Amino acid sequence: MPKSVLLPVALALLLAGLLTTRASAQFDQYTVPGAPPAEPEDRKGQVEKAMDEARWRLGRLRVDPTFGLRDVQYVNNSRGTADGGESDFTASASAGLRAYIRTGPKVFWSAHVIPEYVWWQDNAARRRLDGRYGTGMFAFWNRLTVEATATREENQGYLSPEVAQLAHSRSDRFGLTAEVKVSGRVYAFVGAEQFEIRSLDEREPTDAPFERFDRDVSLLRGGVGYRLPRGFSVGVGIERSDIDFVDPTSPSFDRSNRGTSPLLQIRQANEDRFFRLEIVRRDLEAKNGSSFVPLRDTTTRLDVGLNTSGRLSTFVYGSQGLVYSLQQGYSYLQDDRLGAAVRWKLGRRSSLRGFAEAGRNDYTVAIPGTPERQDDTLALGASLDFLLGRELSWSLRVLRSEFDSNLAGQDRTVTSFGAGITFGLQKSSWF
Repeated sequence: MPKSVLLPVALALLLAGLLTTRASAQFDQYTVPGAPPAEPEDRKGQVEKAMDEARWRLGRLRVDPTFGLRDVQYVNNSRGTADGGESDFTASASAGLRAYIRTGPKVFWSAHVIPEYVWWQDNAARRRLDGRYGTGMFAFWNRLTVEATATREENQGYLSPEVAQLAHSRSDRFGLTAEVKVSGRVYAFVGAEQFEIRSLDEREPTDAPFERFDRDVSLLRGGVGYRLPRGFSVGVGIERSDIDFVDPTSPSFDRSNRGTSPLLQIRQANEDRFFRLEIVRRDLEAKNGSSFVPLRDTTTRLDVGLNTSGRLSTFVYGSQGLVYSLQQGYSYLQDDRLGAAVRWKLGRRSSLRGFAEAGRNDYTVAIPGTPERQDDTLALGASLDFLLGRELSWSLRVLRSEFDSNLAGQDRTVTSFGAGITFGLQKSSWF
């Protein structure tokens, strides 16, 4: 997709976003194609709903069990290689608890412990115990809202568009956000987040060196906003980022950087539609003599949902973001994409979803003489979901991703078929 086309489109759209949205969204490594936009729900409503839905009540404490068998799938190219690679079966099984307690009329506490075992049929070295763990404090006073969270997520997923291979990683995050009502429709917001990203795979010599992505990230964000009629809000602010790569075995892949960037966010939400958009004008410089190529460009994120409470719902989403590269000679790539999805409610307990997504990965050369590289991307997928009870659900899905590169030997295609059954995981939650 030409940048001359995508950039004006993104700039026209890029005025939506939740001011309390996690600041790190555009610094996460990679988003798998077809990930549906999350329908907005206010944090207070999420926590109160989760407490009300909890199965066990022990005085003021609410405890909710959960278990699931997800990502039961056949992957026709489990290593994500250009020659087609090997095929394998994988599945992830989890079981855990979520707990909630209210310590005042406007203060809530939450914790969750959900270990998960990832299984592969043929490749025993890729089997691993992962999990999600965390705690949070949420205070909703008259003029001031405060949220403090600490989480650890260990999971299997796609870490890079360059290697369409499932891999294990860990993300440790601590976040603190506050929003204060100044007067009338005006409010101020501030947020801080510290997180670490680490690869967890025991690699064979032919596997991708995902440890090159290991890094520590610090983000600070603050600004002011204004609430408009019909559920709209607009905010402007500043974001300060500081990123340190930590793998000592790959000094040439040190992309440590820092920068201060202005941002613009807009959101709108009502009963059957939502619109979120964020633009950040990035101004990032290398630090500590790293190989990072200075970046002065715009990153964006768009999510739109129409008729979300109806039988037929439509979603449009797009983004321009920075993704670090595993390849020698490149600093990072700009991941541009636009997508659309349709969800059709077949009945009270079943729904069908399909999506199409297209874009381009445009690489930034770090070493002179490295060839220019652009990969055109296309992803198609569908899923069928059944609600078997109030908390039990079952799903089927298929996903096909294609990468068409201008460099020989870099074209690749990955197709996966998956299924899953979960209990309690579909309930409202803050994480």
